Amino acid sequence: MAKGQPDFGQYAPTETIVGLSDLGELAARLGSIVTFDRRGNVIWMDDFENGIRQWCPFGIGTWSVDWESNYSKTGGFSCKLTTDAIAGRSVNIQKYIGFPILSAIGLEASFSNEQNWRYLEIWLWLDDGTYEYNAVIRYDHPNKKLQYMDATGAYQDIVGGSYETPDYPEWFDTLKFVAYFTTCKYKRLLVNSKVFDLSALSFEKDPFATTPQMVVAFRLTTNANAAAIGYIDDVIITQNEP
Repeated sequence: MAKGQPDFGQYAPTETIVGLSDLGELAARLGSIVTFDRRGNVIWMDDFENGIRQWCPFGIGTWSVDWESNYSKTGGFSCKLTTDAIAGRSVNIQKYIGFPILSAIGLEASFSNEQNWRYLEIWLWLDDGTYEYNAVIRYDHPNKKLQYMDATGAYQDIVGGSYETPDYPEWFDTLKFVAYFTTCKYKRLLVNSKVFDLSALSFEKDPFATTPQMVVAFRLTTNANAAAIGYIDDVIITQNEP
């Protein structure tokens, strides 16, 4: 027996429901964490619902990286970062993804708390076997501003990047930036409802012979002789960003 759909298929008019024309919308309604900015093709994501063991933690002094069940952007868990209680100390997590085809790649993450923060750095670095590429966005909490790492490895202010976040651990902000790894240029930065055009800005590319790889990393640094605490959730890597 022949099978198929009637004329107009999924676009046919209906009386009681709306036809489905966007599978991304279906995924969002079923609980996908990819709802903030749906551009690009997802190649990896982590909502921390299955633990934190897939991340490599490290730091200086007495630090901790914990699976957190009290605060999260979605679901029931996030990753809690706690630094040593000495000003300037930091804690890091990083995840090896595997080397992709060089293209416009996006990194999205949500974060909260900002207790004793000095900096939160969000790193996307690639090694292609000959060069290392570092695209990094940093939030300078005491000065309430967003910064990017330039082609020399120095941090520069993003024009118009004044930004203040709530200090409540229940309130998560979401940030996404896109970097074009064939031109070593940033493309754009989104922070909640704010959008910044970074297409004129270059990031770091240095000779470095190693195994091809891609790594996403977060570094939290304390601003006082007290522990900085932050929560990370819903980390998403995309490629083929328009």
